[in-house]
Amino acid sequence: MNKGWNKATALRQAKIDFRNSDIGKEYDHPYYWANFILIGDDTPLELNFWQMYKWWIIGILLAAILVVVLKMALKK
Repeated sequence: MNKGWNKATALRQAKIDFRNSDIGKEYDHPYYWANFILIGDDTPLELNFWQMYKWWIIGILLAAILVVVLKMALKK
């Protein structure tokens, strides 16, 4: 769902990915995976700015702090 797919498409893709995985080959019978069904609203989830870019923001802030600390250490 992080890719912007609606819930039904994301569930379908998750089932396909599971069946194609190593564990999924062991549990290939529909008994194990067919009971996962979508009930309710099918609209895609809306991700806000923080959810989409939080790791980039955190990484850039940490890199900036590291640069400042290194510059201060080199001046001494």
